[in-house]
Amino acid sequence: MTETDVNKIVEAIKESRHKETEKTKIIDWLFKALIGVLVYLGMGMQKDISILKTDVQKLTTEKVFNDKDMQALKDFTEKPRFTRDDFDSAILPLLNQINLNTTELNLRKATLNDFESRIVKLEYQSEHK
Repeated sequence: MTETDVNKIVEAIKESRHKETEKTKIIDWLFKALIGVLVYLGMGMQKDISILKTDVQKLTTEKVFNDKDMQALKDFTEKPRFTRDDFDSAILPLLNQINLNTTELNLRKATLNDFESRIVKLEYQSEHK
C-alpha cells in the first residue's frame, strides 16, 4: 500500500463519515420534530385528562347527592299514605260530636219554642182577663 492508497482510504472514510453525519443530522432533526409533536400531543392529552378528572369528580359528587335523594324518596314511599279511608276514620269522632251538638241544639230550640208559645198564651190570657 502506497501513501496515495492510504490517503484515498482516509479520504473515503472522511466522506463516508460526512455522509453519515448528514444522514444522522436529518434523522436527528426528524426525531426532534417527532419528539416535539409527541410533547405537544402529550400536553394536550394532559389537559384532556385534567378535564376528565374534574368531570369524574363532579359526576361522583352528583351521584352521592342523587343516591341520598333516591334513598329519601324510597324512605318516603315506604311510609303509609293518608288515604280517604284514613281521613274518614279520623274525622268520624268529630262528625259524631257535631251530630250530638246538633241534636242538643234542636232539643234546646224545641224547648225555647215551647216556652215562647207558653209565654204568648200567658200574655194573651193576661190581656183578656
